[in-house]
Parts: sequence; C-alpha cells; structure tokens
Amino acid sequence: MTSKTTSKTTGSKTSTSDTFSPVSSPDPEYEFGGPVGAVVTTLLLPLLTVSLTSAASAGHLPRPVPTRPGEILPFLSHLLFPVDVLSSLEWTKVASCACGLISWFALFVVLERTLPCIVATGAPLPGCPDVRLPYRLNAHFSFWVSMFVAVCAYPSGYLVILADTYTETAVAASVLSALFSVYLYARSFSSVQDASSCPKVLAHGGNTGNHAYDFFIGRELNPRWFSGTFDLKVFCELRPGLVGWFVLDLAAAARQHENLGYVSPSMALLLCFQGLYVWDAQFQERAILTTMDVTTDGFGFMLCFGDLAWVPATYSLQAVYLADHDPLLTALPLAGVLAL
Repeated sequence: MTSKTTSKTTGSKTSTSDTFSPVSSPDPEYEFGGPVGAVVTTLLLPLLTVSLTSAASAGHLPRPVPTRPGEILPFLSHLLFPVDVLSSLEWTKVASCACGLISWFALFVVLERTLPCIVATGAPLPGCPDVRLPYRLNAHFSFWVSMFVAVCAYPSGYLVILADTYTETAVAASVLSALFSVYLYARSFSSVQDASSCPKVLAHGGNTGNHAYDFFIGRELNPRWFSGTFDLKVFCELRPGLVGWFVLDLAAAARQHENLGYVSPSMALLLCFQGLYVWDAQFQERAILTTMDVTTDGFGFMLCFGDLAWVPATYSLQAVYLADHDPLLTALPLAGVLAL
C-alpha cells in the first residue's frame, strides 16, 4: 500500500528518506456524491457565493422565496446561475479587488515569517508515525497587526470602498482560490520534497485516481513553502480568509457609519460576537493542529475555496445586509439576542 519509508527522530528534528504515498484504491470510498458531486459542487459554490453576496448588498434575493412548487426551479435557477449579476459586474473593479486580495495574502505571509513565534509539532503523519511536522504559531500576533492595518485604513475610506465592492471581492476571491487549487493539485504530482524532514504525503481520501474528485478533496496532505517551514493549509485555515471575514464586517460597519452617522446596536453586537469567534481561533491556534482538516484531509479546492472565498464572503453576509437595512431593534430584543 505504501512506498518504502525510513525515518528517524531526534528530539524535535526528523529526517526522512523517500516519500510516503498511499496508493489509490481500486474501490475508493467517495464522499460528497463522488466525482459527479465534486464537479457540481466545484462549479456551483462560486456561483452561489456571488449570488448571496449580491443579494446581501441589495437587501433581497434575486427572486421571492417560492411559495408554490412551480416557483422552485426558477428560484433555484436565478440563485445558482446569477447571470444578471455577472453580466453587470465591472471587471476592472474585480481585477483591483484581486490585487488587493493578493496583497492581503502577502501581508499575512510576511507577518508569519517575521513576527515572533512558538514552534509546535503536529500529529504524527499517516504512514510515518515517527515524523511530526513543525508549525510556526504566531496567528494571534498577526491578527492584532492586521487589525491595526485595518483601523489605519479607515480614515482613507478603504473600508467603505471594500463594502461597496463586496460582490466584486467575492468574485475575485473565488477566481483566485480556484487558481490556487489548480496549483496545489499540480504540485501534488511532483516527487520533490519540500525539505528532507518533510516527506510528501498524499491524503488517503484525495488519492482515488479520479482527477475531478481528487482536485476537489485535495491530494497532498501538507503542501509547504520556504524549505518546509511554512504550512499552506494551516496558514489558509486561520489567517487571510478568517481574519478577512472580520475585516469585511468592519467594512460593513464603516459603510453603515457613513450612511447613518453611527453604528447601530445590531451591528455592534454582530461585531462583538463574530470578532470574538475570529480572535479565539487565532488565540487557540495550536488546537487546529489536531483537527481532521490538518491531520487527514488533503489541501484541495474544498478547503482552499472554503478558507479563502466561502468563509469571508458568506460569513459576512449579515453585516453587509445590516449596513443598509438595519432592523432598528429596541432594547428588549437586543437583550434577548445578547442573552442567547
């Protein structure tokens, strides 16, 4: 089932010869509806993301929620194939948003490389029980530096611009994450290890031999940069996308403040709740090293798109909606929300 692997461990240092690569099974156990489900999900999720972000900005769905069976298919058609939204986009704005997202990603790479960190070891690699990969942990520090950058951007109007280009940003994130997924899948076929201490391990679930399915699930378990010291999957799980979600919340709040002259209590509660969630994930960064995403799943379109496009774009829908459609809740319902 595996190619021969020999490894030895001395303290936290490991050295590994050859690579470990689970051989694809003749009868793979598919998830998500198998290859067909993987293709459909890969194609429809970006379109759904665009549709939802456009609806949040507009304050309503493209069509009323169906109340009769005959209305269901037209509703789903407009929701899953937002042709009108895509045809009305200003693609120069999409390109500008893409440049901004690349810069945001690069900022977090620089922060991960330069800020003080703790080096922790992950779980044993599948098939290589003596090998534990190192991880530089400084997401909490990076979070506060990125918040400082976001606050400094407020007087210049960049946050309001971000809120105004919400759908364009979602489109750019979807395209970039798809391109990054192609890169991840292509590099999984390289026999070159990231470092002598970092064997190239293929995820069991993403090495079925079906290209469409493996592209979606993720073929390589721990793709790394910088001589094996920078784990792409863990980086993308916590940093640019998750923090980007909260920055989009802040952008929506800035937009509301510009419109109303104040930030509503509903928006303030949302910022507190979602900000706490994002901060806690950064503060508890070490906990992610033992999650299924890191120990078992390959890094493919599913996680890449989810981390870099789906999470920031769709988790911020409530904030973007509130920016222009605040419900003006009184003290009693606000207290009820807080109590929950």
